Amino acid sequence: MKFVNNNHGFTLIEVLVSLGMIAVISVAVFQLFQTQTNTFESQERTVDLHQTMRASLEVMEKDLRMVGFDPTLSDAGFGVIDIRLLNTDGDVSGAGRGAITFTRDANSDGTVDDDDTIQYRIYDSALTDGGVLDLGRDSNAPGVMPNIQPLGLGIENLAFAFAYADTDGSIVMNPVIPAGGTAEPLWAFDSNNDNVLDRAVDTNGDGTIDTADGDGGAVLPNLISGT
Repeated sequence: MKFVNNNHGFTLIEVLVSLGMIAVISVAVFQLFQTQTNTFESQERTVDLHQTMRASLEVMEKDLRMVGFDPTLSDAGFGVIDIRLLNTDGDVSGAGRGAITFTRDANSDGTVDDDDTIQYRIYDSALTDGGVLDLGRDSNAPGVMPNIQPLGLGIENLAFAFAYADTDGSIVMNPVIPAGGTAEPLWAFDSNNDNVLDRAVDTNGDGTIDTADGDGGAVLPNLISGT
């Protein structure tokens, strides 16, 4: 009886080629996995940022709707009291970031108590890495600040657009209406960080707010300090 021996095994070349193919496939699979992981983490961070912003804006909206609230009609001057740029330490600085400080009569006693003052500003919270700026909310008297609490993490700047209103509460509209357009509110800002709303955003007087507007503008009355 004769037996045929078929147990030749693999040659060295075959083993090396197989290992090379496995290595190429493994690298491709790893790269695909890494890409999917990075995409998932990026989407998670984006979702977290959007949720944080929505929650922050909801809190700010509730506070801002109460600016100047004075049910006793006192002469305490409740309202916006400071719109100057502040640095991350809370000091006034033309190179700082957006901030706003205002009062409302939370307990309806007709006087500005410590907890009647609220300030929003950008600062460097200990909850994030150094240099990553955050949005903070401070509810205290100006002389007692800071008692700041983080409201939104990873927020670099804060900006407010101010519109004028008549004594009846109606918004003052820009008297110049662009051709084929509609009238816009007469927006204003503090151009030199002196706590006075002194410049119209529509600086070229064409009735619209756009990139054509420069640094000039009309001098406007001061609407700070509860007026």
